[in-house]
Amino acid sequence: EGINLYFPDFNCKDKRKLTQFVKSVRIAMDASKQFKFKNTRLTVILHAGSTIDYNFQYCLMQEATEVLFIDKHDVINNFYVRGQRMTTETMDEVSFFAQLLCHFYIARYYTGTTDILQLNIERFTPEDIAFVLSVDYPENTWEMYLYMLIGIAVFILIVSLLYTVFVPFSGWVNKHINSILVILIILVFEMVVLVINIFQSMCKDDSFIFIDKHPQLRFIMPLFLVLLVPVLIGIFKKKNLP
Repeated sequence: EGINLYFPDFNCKDKRKLTQFVKSVRIAMDASKQFKFKNTRLTVILHAGSTIDYNFQYCLMQEATEVLFIDKHDVINNFYVRGQRMTTETMDEVSFFAQLLCHFYIARYYTGTTDILQLNIERFTPEDIAFVLSVDYPENTWEMYLYMLIGIAVFILIVSLLYTVFVPFSGWVNKHINSILVILIILVFEMVVLVINIFQSMCKDDSFIFIDKHPQLRFIMPLFLVLLVPVLIGIFKKKNLP
């Protein structure tokens, strides 16, 4: 019915390593024939302590069915164990930047095409499940957004260098400064959107609680661009051209 991962000695220093281990277990489950993640519970159990926070519990919740913090004294001395389980209310307490950091822990660079859910392995020898350390779910496509971000950054760098060292090009830019400025602002805005997509695509199961609770932010960003363009054009018009 379920798999329990119990870490009594975890000190919360190697957060990414633990997250990747839990993710590998989930991938092995989804790649199996009888233990698909949706049908089999995956529970992570940690000892409650000052080094464990809700942010990391939220991170593990993206890969596990549930995460429990238990009282380590109860494990030895009692027939029952007291613990804490993350709820919807406590997940809402996780900040937006903490969620970004959680996605960094979850992210895995993989550009292959293996569909994990279509596999039906029945043997779990080290050789049979070694692939789970490198593969990722097909829907986690953050890599292509990263390539696009790098491409735009390189393009802006090349244009900046040409403007600095190539006089005909700098003259042409100064002549069409209004159009160039609009294009540049759009590119910068596109870079911001790509960064958001990169983190969002690192873990498709999580769509960011902060954005879900404030959907108006999706409409404010383009509006901010519309307001910013006239202001910057007015500033550059006052600048003395060489």
